[in-house]
Amino acid sequence: MIKTSEKFRTYFFKFSITLPLLVTLSLLSTTSSAKAELPLIEPGLLDKGSNQKDFNKSIDPSQEITISFSGDILTHTSLYKKAYKGKEYNFKPFFSKIKPLLSSDLDICHLETPLVKRNFSGYPVFRTPTELISAIKWAGFEGCSLASNHSLDAGVEGLSSTLEQFRLNKLLSSGTTDKLEDLSDVATYLVQGRKISHLSYTWSLNGIKLPKPHLVNYPISVSTIKKEVLSLRENGSDLVILSLHFGNEYQVKPSSYQKDIVKKILKVADIDAIIGHHAHVVQPSEIIYEKPVYFGLGNLWSAQGPWSNDPRTQWGVILYLTFKFDQGKPYLSASYTTPTIVIPGSWQIYPARSVLLEKWLKQSEFALKESQRLIIPFKK
Repeated sequence: MIKTSEKFRTYFFKFSITLPLLVTLSLLSTTSSAKAELPLIEPGLLDKGSNQKDFNKSIDPSQEITISFSGDILTHTSLYKKAYKGKEYNFKPFFSKIKPLLSSDLDICHLETPLVKRNFSGYPVFRTPTELISAIKWAGFEGCSLASNHSLDAGVEGLSSTLEQFRLNKLLSSGTTDKLEDLSDVATYLVQGRKISHLSYTWSLNGIKLPKPHLVNYPISVSTIKKEVLSLRENGSDLVILSLHFGNEYQVKPSSYQKDIVKKILKVADIDAIIGHHAHVVQPSEIIYEKPVYFGLGNLWSAQGPWSNDPRTQWGVILYLTFKFDQGKPYLSASYTTPTIVIPGSWQIYPARSVLLEKWLKQSEFALKESQRLIIPFKK
């Protein structure tokens, strides 16, 4: 079942000039229905002997696949306290305004904080209630990247607890693993007959030493990424996306390290797009070696703005990438963003364009303008 609606496709191709506004309005006006669950492939169980070339012959050559990526989910103390309802935590209301926006063929989030059942805490050592996972799934995400500087905030126990919550909720994750099998750190989805693989790496663990080297994809290793991508391609992956947790916090301009490591990776690894996280502000996009790179998508959900005194940390973007295939080879045919903003106090995530509260109107307008300046919509 193709989840992208015909209404979405009409706007997408007919009104490319005003694309961000029209798509946002159309999605918000459409009644959200339950998304069909995607078939999930365990990378370690892929049949290496299958003839992927023959399999792809039955796929429509005009096929396109749209994937969304979102900014950081960073669960500060004020967020989970707001979610507490006497006996349990309910995080779903915070995501209700963006649920209609998460109806692409595949929607992937970036969860920074480990999920645990007790001793909750926020910055600087995060321990987030496990109930958050049900809200992530309810909102429309099929999986998340997990490699970040907070991956080991709750130790190995917290890392395993997080992975267990993803398994119980039938969601995939990338970047961390409690298994020793090759590629167990990679999420591979089956979408419209295509295998889409998602890798995740982090440049830091906040000084925490890895108890076992396989637990988190750290550091960002060009040679390791090259090896994993090669293995994924040999196993029939049609699309390979890499998420990188890197850069300088609150800096809009990508650091020299970000630019350098991205170039080194793309020079040797067959990756279709790179998605950046960690800066907590939206960073610009570039085409490097003919591949799209998005250095930072800002924050999707956090309470960072009020105490960091930087309102830019209260907004981010949902990035939509549409890929087509030419003789089985994927290429980016279109991209656009929907800016989002978190309203302090209620802590709800809003599409920036839909914010009408006078107190936050200027901030929303700024978010819209900056997002469009930094990440320019693309259509081929």
